[in-house]
Amino acid sequence: MYGRRAAFAPYNRRYFPRIEGLLLAGMTCVQLRQYERAIEYLELGLSDSQAAGEERYRIGLHAWSAQTRHALDRTDEAEMHLEFLLKFLRQQKSCYFFGLTQELLCFLKTQVSGDNGSVLQPLFADNLSVSLTRGGKTIPLLKVHALGGFQLELEKEMFDFSQVGHALRQIFALLMISPKKMMSIEPLMSQLWPDSPSSKARNSFDANHSRLRKSLEEVFGKQIRRDYLVLEKGMLSLQNIWIDSVTTEGLISQAQYALQRGHDWQAENLLWRIDDLWKGEFLAGFDLVDDLLHERDKLNQIRFQQLEWLARLLAGRQQKEEAVKLLKLGLSSDPTRISLVRLLLDIYRQEQNSRAGGKVLEAYREALIREDCSSHEIAELIDSLGAQSLTLMPEKAK
Repeated sequence: MYGRRAAFAPYNRRYFPRIEGLLLAGMTCVQLRQYERAIEYLELGLSDSQAAGEERYRIGLHAWSAQTRHALDRTDEAEMHLEFLLKFLRQQKSCYFFGLTQELLCFLKTQVSGDNGSVLQPLFADNLSVSLTRGGKTIPLLKVHALGGFQLELEKEMFDFSQVGHALRQIFALLMISPKKMMSIEPLMSQLWPDSPSSKARNSFDANHSRLRKSLEEVFGKQIRRDYLVLEKGMLSLQNIWIDSVTTEGLISQAQYALQRGHDWQAENLLWRIDDLWKGEFLAGFDLVDDLLHERDKLNQIRFQQLEWLARLLAGRQQKEEAVKLLKLGLSSDPTRISLVRLLLDIYRQEQNSRAGGKVLEAYREALIREDCSSHEIAELIDSLGAQSLTLMPEKAK
């Protein structure tokens, strides 16, 4: 992957080595059961964090402070730090923070109650691949890989939707994009069999739902109907599930929030995570109903946004070669996307590489011609990119 190994190093203006050191010292003391000394380090870290106005380490400082107080039976103090932790998690909507370990996750698991579960759940899903019930029971997540294909994964067992028919795929996919991953039977029938009478559509649904459930149970067992594909009171739902496309949407929102707050290091990490998830278009290779096509278009726009933001961050850190690779990758999918063209030209201008910039403009012009843009439209678009400062090849005779 492009530039991942250097993702954090150059953000020195956001790096606080003393605070990080105090957090690590506190964590080490907890491991050694030196709880009073751990409190000293963690309190110093929180004081420095608040004075510096940084939040990069503060979640971890509060989390370990809560665990340390809990170990000393100082329940009220532990709950205070836990409230701070939950507050920051709600604000940042992140599945990671500095200082997060398996031991800390086990402690947080014991603190699940009421609304806490919904706030802490993403931590368990992202780091342990489990769903956590109110009673503290863990259920392995059914993973859906919908970017670049359509496969399910549950504890190393795999299922590919290319093995089943069109209607079965559409039922599962429509549930994936529905609010709360839940739909009543009637809307499903109207989308999949719009021209059929109600009774015939219901028979079609029942038959296809039964085939879908049996196909999944052959691979994953009877737990499918209990924990994952659940039909209750006319509502069909997906439960205890992780979907790469849904995670991608969440990550781009988190990255935007981080950029707005000037947390470039955090934004870059989130954008690289999208890069890891992206294996291709949503449900690539399958025929889709209109709602699913709309979802594909929306995710493609997210992909372009991710490439642009990440390239901009890399270029700002003088990793221009890696930025260029990302921009060219985006333009290979949509050669007329002007925001990618503009950023690529900016990089070549900074490097005083007018010849490379001219080639970019020529490729852009040819793409516009293929899109049947008029000569006037093409001239305006090229001019808006500052073509006069680059070596643009003469326009070919038509």
